Amino acid sequence: MASGRTNDEIALYVAQTITELEEYLHHLTKNGDPDDARADKISQWVESWTKYLKQEKKFNPRSIPAFKRGSIVYVDLGFNVGTEYGGIHYAIVLNKKDSRNNTLLHILPLTSIKETTDVDNLKYYQLSLSNEIHRLLIQKAQNNIKLIAEKKIIFEEKQEKINQKIAELKSILKDQVVSEDLNPRFEEYFENELSIVTSEQQEIDKIVRDMTAQSEYLEKLINKIKNLKMGSIALLNQVTTISKLRLLDPINKKSLLTDITLSAETLDIIDDALKNIL
Repeated sequence: MASGRTNDEIALYVAQTITELEEYLHHLTKNGDPDDARADKISQWVESWTKYLKQEKKFNPRSIPAFKRGSIVYVDLGFNVGTEYGGIHYAIVLNKKDSRNNTLLHILPLTSIKETTDVDNLKYYQLSLSNEIHRLLIQKAQNNIKLIAEKKIIFEEKQEKINQKIAELKSILKDQVVSEDLNPRFEEYFENELSIVTSEQQEIDKIVRDMTAQSEYLEKLINKIKNLKMGSIALLNQVTTISKLRLLDPINKKSLLTDITLSAETLDIIDDALKNIL
C-alpha cells in the first residue's frame, strides 16, 4: 500500500531511516561482544538483502531445477527478529508439488546436532533426523569417487595409446629421413596421423579437466559431509516460506545438494510431527 508521500518526502524518509540504522549499528559496535557480532550479522544481511532486491526483477525461477518434496536445500534466511530462525542453514522442502515456474518454497529449517546436544531430551518442537542427510552425501561422494576412478582408467588407456602412436611416428619419421627413396605419400600419411594424435590429445585434455573439476567438487562435498557428521534436527516451529532467490544450494544440476532427498519413511515421520505442533 502506498504511503502517500511525495518524492521529496520519500527521499527524506529514506535518509532518516538509514541514519537510524547507522546509529543503531554504531551503538552495537561500541558495546563490544556480543553486540558487535550482532552488528556484523545485521550488516551482512543488509548487504545480501540489497543484492536480492537488485536481482528481483531479473530473477528467472526457471534457471533453478524443480524440487521434490523432501529435497535438502541450503538457504539464506536472513537476520530476523526475536526467536525467528535466521542465518544460513539447511532446510527440507515441504512443497507437495514444485515447478520451475514457481518462485516460492515452503521449507522446514534444520540445525546441526552438536556434541553438547542431548538427543534423548529434545524440545517439543525439535525432531531428530539422525544422520540420514550425512549418509546421502556420503553415498553421493562414493559415486563421485567411482566416476573419477573410471575416468582415470580411460585417461591411462588413451595416454598409453597416444604414447605408442607418437613413438611409432617418430620411428617412421626417422626411417624416412635416412631413406634415400622418398615416399611421395609420406607427407599426407604423416599429417593424417598427426591430426589423429592431436584429436586424441584434446580428448585427453578434456578428461583431465573433467577429473580436476570432479576432484574439486568432491573436496567441497567432503567438507559439507564433515559439517553434518553429527546429524540434523528439524525445527518444527520454524516452518516458513521463502523466495527461491534465497537459495544457495542447489541452484543447478552440478550443485552439491542436487538429488539429496529424504526417504519417504522420514517424510512420513516429519508429517506426523508437524501435525502435532501446527
